[in-house]
Amino acid sequence: MSPTITLSEETYKKLQALAMPFVDTPESVISDLAEEELRRRGTQANGHTNDKSTGATYLTLNPDSHENLTHTRILSAKVDGRPIHRPKWNGILDHLHVLAHQRLNSFDAVRRATGANIREGRFEENGYRYLPEAGLSIQGVDANLAWDHSLRLARALNIPVEIRLEWRRKEAAARPGEVAELKWLPDES
Repeated sequence: MSPTITLSEETYKKLQALAMPFVDTPESVISDLAEEELRRRGTQANGHTNDKSTGATYLTLNPDSHENLTHTRILSAKVDGRPIHRPKWNGILDHLHVLAHQRLNSFDAVRRATGANIREGRFEENGYRYLPEAGLSIQGVDANLAWDHSLRLARALNIPVEIRLEWRRKEAAARPGEVAELKWLPDES
C-alpha cells in the first residue's frame, strides 16, 4: 500500500504551476522534483551514484559489507589522494603496505596493522612476493581479501582509499557489466 501524503492548498497550487496540464499528476510532478534533486546531489533512489563529470551511473558499495568482488577489474584508484597507475587489487594492497612501512617504521607495527599474510625480508614461495621498498614479502590474495586488507590498513594509517571497479561480463560475477565505487574516507568512521 502506498503512503498517503496531505498537502496544503498553497503547496498543491505550486505543484499545479509546475505540472503540464492533462499530462502530469501530483505523483509525477513530485517524482520529477525528487529525481532532479537526487541528480543534483549525485545520487539515485536505487543506491546508485551519478558521476557529475561524465554523467555515468555507478553503485556505491558499503566498504565493510560489500558485494562479492570476484570477477572485477579496477577502473581507477586513489590512495591517500594520489592516483594509482594501472591499478590491480594486489597492487593497491602492496602500495598500502609500502606506505605502512614508511609511516609505522617497523615490521611489527605493520604486522599488527594488516590482516594480510606478511613475512619480514625476501620470501617468494607459496604466492608471496617481495616488496623491496618495505623490506617484506606479502602473500597474494583474491579481490575480496585485497579490499578487506586494504581497508584495514587505510583505517590504521587514517588515509583515504577510493576505487572505481567494474564486474566483468561473466555469469559468475555478482553484477555483470556494472560499475561500482568502494571508498573509505577518514572522516567517515
